[in-house]
Amino acid sequence: QPLRPSSQARAALLRGLAELPLRRLELSSFPLDRKVIQEVTDTTFLSVLRSLERLQELLLTHNGMYGEVALQLVEALRHLPHLQSLDVSRNKIAYQDFNDMASILGGAVKLTGLYSQTYLI
Repeated sequence: QPLRPSSQARAALLRGLAELPLRRLELSSFPLDRKVIQEVTDTTFLSVLRSLERLQELLLTHNGMYGEVALQLVEALRHLPHLQSLDVSRNKIAYQDFNDMASILGGAVKLTGLYSQTYLI
């Protein structure tokens, strides 16, 4: 069952994540839609991701993420110096958006999940 945390709970989680020296992060079933990405809190989801400079592996599966949100996400991630892999399986990312994500990330980050989307166009 997907998590449905309140905006206050999401903000608390994000504040906690921002302070950890994480190398691997799995946020499967954590809703990532436009509202969550653009939510105005003292700590935004994208700003937290940008701050995880040691992050090597990120798993964002079953998040309900679609193209626009996924593209904003990779823009935030592309400057992480140690990121090696991003798994976005079981979301709603169209083929063209997935390819655009791969282009933004370049060859340094292994992007997986294209053929396991729940919605393809």
